[in-house]
Amino acid sequence: MPEIIFTIKKNRIERSHLTGFVSTDDMLLHVPDEVGTAGIFMDVLDSGEKGMLWGRFVMDLTADESRAWYVYGYATDDPVISDGVKYLDIREYLQSDASVFEKEDFMKRLGAKRFTQKSDMLFYNCKGRYLFLAIIAKGEGTFDISGMRLDQEGDIFLNIFPEIYRERDSFFHRYVSIFAEIYHDTQAEIDALPDLLDLDKCPPQLLTVYSRWLGIELIPDSFPEDVMRRLVKEAWQLNRMKGSKWAIERCIEIVTGEKPIVLEQNTIVSYELKDKADQISSLKPSDRYGVTVLLENPLDEEKKTFIFHLLNQFCPIRSRIKLIELSKDSMLDGNSYLDMNAMVFQLKDATLDSGQIDGGLVLSE
Repeated sequence: MPEIIFTIKKNRIERSHLTGFVSTDDMLLHVPDEVGTAGIFMDVLDSGEKGMLWGRFVMDLTADESRAWYVYGYATDDPVISDGVKYLDIREYLQSDASVFEKEDFMKRLGAKRFTQKSDMLFYNCKGRYLFLAIIAKGEGTFDISGMRLDQEGDIFLNIFPEIYRERDSFFHRYVSIFAEIYHDTQAEIDALPDLLDLDKCPPQLLTVYSRWLGIELIPDSFPEDVMRRLVKEAWQLNRMKGSKWAIERCIEIVTGEKPIVLEQNTIVSYELKDKADQISSLKPSDRYGVTVLLENPLDEEKKTFIFHLLNQFCPIRSRIKLIELSKDSMLDGNSYLDMNAMVFQLKDATLDSGQIDGGLVLSE
């Protein structure tokens, strides 16, 4: 397959000039519904070789039917143009604060190749070291781009034919390109097969499959992707320690990001022998095989459901889990001591419009 020298990612997007486009965690480029016209003028792509013959440009995008988009590509060996009187740096102008319409008109006057409503484009007639790319979206509705890539060498299939057939951008060239790109895409899928078994790169939908292979039942789309990946990565160790205190602690730590306090029956009994039964009565498990888990921060219902789903797979077979969420704020009386579950409220200043505060009045937030 042709060598890919440019896979456009967020670092290049940050160096480009965006109007209306935003870059999010999920999408490389996104146009909000309320934005009509949006444009991105890419930071110049420098191949490092004069007379470079550019190839195929592909975008992975989702667009609403009411959205129209245009892609412009212009290649040159000299990024500075002159009208005989003054010089103009193409890159500086495209990165300036000029409007999208002014820059679009400038690309047209340069003679840039234009594509309409395309996500797979051939830049066969673009020749030059520097390539300037622009994407302009108009209308309304969804417009998301999740990936962009550009081939350096173009259609290498053309080189196997005699010289007389090697005219770039001819009918024969484009006809051969159909089969060349099918071959390239298939080869790319074959080259990417090892990534399917890489837990850092595989598609999220495969994580639940791999977890079942490793003896863990995960609910599809039930939790953030990074948590699912950590669970699958540590599946062997979790299974090896299944039924232990460590397995319970680690499952909760992966999901919540904090290490819990796990109280077993023997821990409760040791406190009772120290005449502290009144202080730990609420921590007692429901039976002799129970386990109490203390969490410093409260959890939402989604995390609770996911944690219990995991703990049912890794706790001792007869154990019942009692989950206690600790609160940071507690009211202290004169006989209390400070612990993890208590704090002293800070005094706050208060001002009344009229009157005064006597000793029998308490102000609270």
